[in-house]
Amino acid sequence: MQPIKRLCEICKFKEAVNIHHKDLNHRNNKKENIQYLCVLCHSKIHNISPNISELKRLVLLLNRLQKTRISLVNNINGFNHIEINPPDYLNYFVTFLIKKEKEVEKEIKLLLDSSAYKIWTWLKKIRGINYKLAAKLIVYLDINKAKRISSFWSYCGLKPEDIRIKGKKLNCNKELKSICYQIAKSFIINKSQYKKFYDIEKVRQSIKKDNPPKNKLHIHLRAIRVMLKEFLKDLFIEWKKLSCLNTIEPQKGRYPHLTSSIVFNNGREELSEIPQGKKGICEKVFIFLPNPKLAVD
Repeated sequence: MQPIKRLCEICKFKEAVNIHHKDLNHRNNKKENIQYLCVLCHSKIHNISPNISELKRLVLLLNRLQKTRISLVNNINGFNHIEINPPDYLNYFVTFLIKKEKEVEKEIKLLLDSSAYKIWTWLKKIRGINYKLAAKLIVYLDINKAKRISSFWSYCGLKPEDIRIKGKKLNCNKELKSICYQIAKSFIINKSQYKKFYDIEKVRQSIKKDNPPKNKLHIHLRAIRVMLKEFLKDLFIEWKKLSCLNTIEPQKGRYPHLTSSIVFNNGREELSEIPQGKKGICEKVFIFLPNPKLAVD
């Protein structure tokens, strides 16, 4: 018989895993001073960026459940390979893990739909982005730390120099790099609006004479990198707009040979123009109008 789970006393939905002291005195453990809360509600009381922490917990839990299930399935296949019937409890564990995965996925979807994440309203319009991929992007990318579009590109491992070299530490997040290539595969399969950048770059690379690609796989990977950069550029702009800016006015064609690098400094925008290299992407130059309600020293 399984123990009965205690639900959060505020939301009445999630499992209560934290204890909150109403008078903020941790030594006062009287019954009337104790409140059983979930991570999200407890964080909101203490004003500690609750949404990201709760979403990150769910995303990491889902990843662990998926890896454990895949490992068990591989072990079951190993039993079949040597012509031995696998134990029944292994199949039971796989079924149990699939059930738990669906429960966690449901919680992630409910959390995204709770209007706590404004960027989700934009991401769900992109063909090829489901709520699981969106949740992973929100968890691993920090819009408050990224000052330039290139910060996203670098952290996602989309720079040509971001390759594994023995004894040298990578500047990118390996998990996020894997997520980005999952997104690229989804874009191609679902014929996303960003697939046009992939198709155009494939044609351009196939006729390129300066630093030509080595083979078809090289062409494919270069085209994927361009497509992901375009997506991350739009994500960065939209995210910054929702977080601290009011209006964005694009100016097309002013500097077609330059790449715009937008630096955000305490709510003020600084637009620097960096010459585009041979492998760069020609971006539009944007003027960011700061939110008039945002107080800036």
